[in-house]
Amino acid sequence: MTLSQHPDTDMADLLDVFDREFTIENSVEDLTYDRTVDRHKVHRAAVSEVFLTDIRQQTAQHVLVAAQLPSSHSFFHDSIYNNGEGTPDALLLLEIARQAAIASIHEVGVDAGNTLISNEIGLKIYPYEIAALDPEDTNLLIRNYFDWTSIRHGVPRSCRCYQQLIIGNRVIAKHFGSGRILTKNQLQALRSEYRGTPPPTTANLHELTFTDVQDPIAPERVGRRNPLNVVISQLNTAETPTAQVTPNVANKALFDHAYDHITMQILTEAARQLYLATRPDSERAPEISSIRGNFLAFAELDSPVQIRATAPGEFVVEQDNRQIADFALKS
Repeated sequence: MTLSQHPDTDMADLLDVFDREFTIENSVEDLTYDRTVDRHKVHRAAVSEVFLTDIRQQTAQHVLVAAQLPSSHSFFHDSIYNNGEGTPDALLLLEIARQAAIASIHEVGVDAGNTLISNEIGLKIYPYEIAALDPEDTNLLIRNYFDWTSIRHGVPRSCRCYQQLIIGNRVIAKHFGSGRILTKNQLQALRSEYRGTPPPTTANLHELTFTDVQDPIAPERVGRRNPLNVVISQLNTAETPTAQVTPNVANKALFDHAYDHITMQILTEAARQLYLATRPDSERAPEISSIRGNFLAFAELDSPVQIRATAPGEFVVEQDNRQIADFALKS
């Protein structure tokens, strides 16, 4: 996550840009679904957390990616509402889109050691398209179009990425993201300059503020079965619903390797969990059909992070008395 400005563009406009402007040839005959891609291409330590199976660059802006929905997963399939059946979990589709974007960036020539720092995300899911699919069909095609907003010495430095997630011949979801591409040294300099000191990592558990969670939330309250997958605590559902963001660093689905910040995926899940926790008990929690997120600053590990509802389905994340992210969720 990094500093950014709030865009004025509506998410529907961002997602529809793909349909209006960027038609990619559906040359997918040679895409394979037999094995996962190199885990380093999607910045994962565990092969089990890799969902991509193939990558094919078409042009400097167009990349096709194959992926497969997992048959089971400790985080994405941990739900009191379903067991991975029906509409794929929104956070799973976000993660597949993230992996597809990162792998595509490397495919077009960005060094494998560089990192994509997200400024904003937008996901729209189409349940009616998913309902028409064969439940046994779990092979995904992701069409990626990149608008390289900055290029230095022939290497992309920032981009907007428009994605279609397709099963069969049906677009089941669209995703938009933007961000900056930094080298390892640039990222370290940015982190140290922003903080004034080098950031701790999740490997330094004694330095973290959320290792001993106070006032934990029952997993059922946020749609989970496994307490390990609960990422908020100290829930307050008074006039302004709030909670602390306190993910468990022992959860390898969330902390696949050592991190020096709370990831955008965890912040997004915190927004969803607060969304679920504040719904009336009589209402069955709906499936999320769209997510919009803006990331203004890194969520540091060594200072409390709070999430607060500002309107139905809208949330801000704050740290040290300033906003670092915001979300809008719809069902």
